[in-house]
Amino acid sequence: MIISVANLKGGLMRSTNAALLAEAYSRMGKNVAIADTSWDGGAAHWLKLAHQNGNVSPIEVHKFPIDAMLQAHHIAELGDELRANIQQLEESLGDDAVVIVDTNARQEQKLRELDSIVDRVAVPFDGSSMSVEPTRRTLVAINAPTIMFGCGPRADEPMYQEMLNKVGVKATREASVAIGYSEDAQCCRIPDDMPDYEALASELIQ
Repeated sequence: MIISVANLKGGLMRSTNAALLAEAYSRMGKNVAIADTSWDGGAAHWLKLAHQNGNVSPIEVHKFPIDAMLQAHHIAELGDELRANIQQLEESLGDDAVVIVDTNARQEQKLRELDSIVDRVAVPFDGSSMSVEPTRRTLVAINAPTIMFGCGPRADEPMYQEMLNKVGVKATREASVAIGYSEDAQCCRIPDDMPDYEALASELIQ
C-alpha cells in the first residue's frame, strides 16, 4: 500500500505526520519505508533529529527529491521516474508493505503525478482560514481516496467546522481521530504512546 501525506499549504507538519504514521505502521508489524519526495528531505531530517534525541527507528527513508523551483511541466517530465521508484520501493518491502510518501507544499503537479499510484491520501487540516483554499485545491488535484484528519489544537469546534465547510470539496472520508501534537512530536521525538497515529493508521488501510 502507498499512502501519501499531502496538503498544498505549508506549516501542517506533513513530515512529522509522515514519520509518525510510518512509526505507527511499524508498531503494527507492517514492512514500512518512507518515500521522501520533498525538496528539503523533511521526513529524513525529522527522523535524523529523532535519532539524535535517542530514538532508534527501523524505518528507512528513501529520498526522491523534486526541486521546489521546478515548473509544473518539468515535474510532469519526472513523473514516470518518480512513480517507478516508489512502486519499486513498495515491491522491495514484500508482504504487508506500506510506503508513506512525504510531499511538499505548493507543488500541485507533484500530487497529480503521484495520483495514479497512491492508494490513499492523508490530508491534514488545522481548521484555520489560511488552510481553506490550499486544502480545497489539494482535494481537487487528486482522485485517489482521501482521508482528511484534524491536526493541531481544536479549542473552538464550531469555528473548525465552519472552516471545514468553507473548503467546499469533501474528502472521500473524514478520520474519526484528530491528531493532537505532543511536545515529543514537536521536538522530533517519537512518543512512547501514540494512540492517535495508530488509530489514523488503521483507518487509512481499512
